Amino acid sequence: MATLYFKVSSDYDEVIRLRKECEKLEAQLKKMDVNKSPAAVKALETQLASARQQMMGLVTEAAKAGAVMENDLKKKLNSASKASDELTEEIIKQRKIIRDTQDDVRRLSDEYSKMGKYSPNSKAKLAELNRAKAALNEQRYSLGELQDQQARNRLEVRKLTREYKEFSSGTNNADEIVKSLTDSLKRTAVEIGGLVAIKKFGSDVIEATGKMQQLQVALSTILQDKSKADQLIADIVQFAAKTPFNLDDVATGAKQLLAYGSSADNVVNELSMLGDVASGLQIPIGQLIYLYGTLRTQGRAMTVDIRQFAGRGIPIYEELAKVLGVSKDQVGELVKEGKVGFKEVEQAFKNMTYEGGKFANLMESSAGT
Repeated sequence: MATLYFKVSSDYDEVIRLRKECEKLEAQLKKMDVNKSPAAVKALETQLASARQQMMGLVTEAAKAGAVMENDLKKKLNSASKASDELTEEIIKQRKIIRDTQDDVRRLSDEYSKMGKYSPNSKAKLAELNRAKAALNEQRYSLGELQDQQARNRLEVRKLTREYKEFSSGTNNADEIVKSLTDSLKRTAVEIGGLVAIKKFGSDVIEATGKMQQLQVALSTILQDKSKADQLIADIVQFAAKTPFNLDDVATGAKQLLAYGSSADNVVNELSMLGDVASGLQIPIGQLIYLYGTLRTQGRAMTVDIRQFAGRGIPIYEELAKVLGVSKDQVGELVKEGKVGFKEVEQAFKNMTYEGGKFANLMESSAGT
């Protein structure tokens, strides 16, 4: 567990440094005139893009570290579960053997007691009875060995449970997960005097929560704030439930937008805005997030950016003309002159998706809500 926490903790400082560097570069870009210093602007844009890429890489690595830890715990718990199931089967079999042997001892004891002391078969019957008693002792010893193994296995599972609780402590589901395992342990202890049937916990529960854990690690690394990360996860889940996009797509989109400079308070609104456009034009939301996010890091629109939007059916020239108060034909020239910034493009998207806009509420309509 220490390995994962060290990884995430060490990444925090680097993420903070990169975020400050990005903010500094963005501020410098806003003050520069692209026409007077095109080379300097290009250099700053390249530097900013590199910083953003490094930060996204750290977030990805942190999430991967969480995935590795999850898979390792999953394998260990599944192995412990299998061992418990096998031990339980052996214990049940051994107890049946003991019951059968006890019946034999009682039967042989009754038969021997009914024989006369000088009966010709008494010695043979006594020898048979003693063999049955010896076998019963051996079987009881074997049962004790199995129960000892089961106890050791139980301790191993408890150790894995503690590790999993530490791993899950950053998520809202940690207490519920541990409670599920504890309840399972109590039930099975009553049933057979040991630990059985934790397979469901070892696979289904971890499978259901694994992606949330990775998302928690990633968002905590980006935001450096657990409470904000928890709230954003809740918002993402709620958002995904009422849209045609699955949770993976929405979570990935949120991480990308944050890495491109969006805020925790605004990222779901931006997902909704871009999702409306993507739904209306039937294009992958990931493509729009990439184009929109990279434009934000640049601080201003390039001709290639506007063409990318237009090429996907987005009426960007028309909407920018409205925002800038110029004719549609003038937009391209203003872009070339560096007079169209991210704010203007952002406003154009808002106009397209707010009430009365061409793409307003198309995402929820597509989801059938």
